[in-house]
Amino acid sequence: MKPSSLLLLCSFFLLAISTQAQNTKVKSKSSKTTMKAGAVSKTSTDSTRLSSPAMDAPLTATYSSQFEIGDAKNSQMVLELWKDWSNNKLSDHSSYFSDSLVILTSDGTVLRGLENVGPAMQKTRDTYSDITTTVIAITPLKSIDKNENWVAIWGMQKATGKNGAVTSERLNEVWRINKDGKIDYMEQLSGKEPENQ
Repeated sequence: MKPSSLLLLCSFFLLAISTQAQNTKVKSKSSKTTMKAGAVSKTSTDSTRLSSPAMDAPLTATYSSQFEIGDAKNSQMVLELWKDWSNNKLSDHSSYFSDSLVILTSDGTVLRGLENVGPAMQKTRDTYSDITTTVIAITPLKSIDKNENWVAIWGMQKATGKNGAVTSERLNEVWRINKDGKIDYMEQLSGKEPENQ
C-alpha cells in the first residue's frame, strides 16, 4: 500500500466524522453513549469505532477502511513535535522516534534512519528565522485489521526564511506509532495557502 493512500483515507475519515457528527443525535444510558449508524459509537470499554452502513464503495482502500479512534497520548506526542518544530527545539523529544524512522516529505524527499533524519530536519529548520504552526484538526487512529496506530493531523505553517521571505502552506500528515510507542513513519503532503481566503 502506498502511504499516500493512507493519508487520503485519513483525510476522508476526518471529513466523514465531522460531517456525520453534525447530523447525529446522541442518547446516553449509564456508562454507554451510542449514536446512529454511520457515526462514532463509544461504549463503557472506552473504545470508539467508526461504523458505517453497508454500501458498495466506488473505490477500495488498499491499506484499510477499518479504523477506530486511537490513544490520545499519540496525538499529544505529535503536537509536541509540531511545537518543537516551531520553537526550533528539534532535539527536545528525539526519544519519541524509532531508530528505523522513515519520513516522506512533501517535496518527495525520503529520509531513512534516525541518524539521518535528525540532522536533515535540523538543517532544513535552520533555513528559517521563524515558524508559526496552526493545528486545524488532529485525530489518533487505530487500524483495526492491521493493528497499527496512527495520528492524522491537518494544519498550516507560516515560515519566515533567513532572507525575510514568508511562505504559507497547508499541511496534512500521518504519523505511525509502532508497538514500542515510538514513531517509525511519517508522511507529509502540503499545498499553497490560498491568497484571498
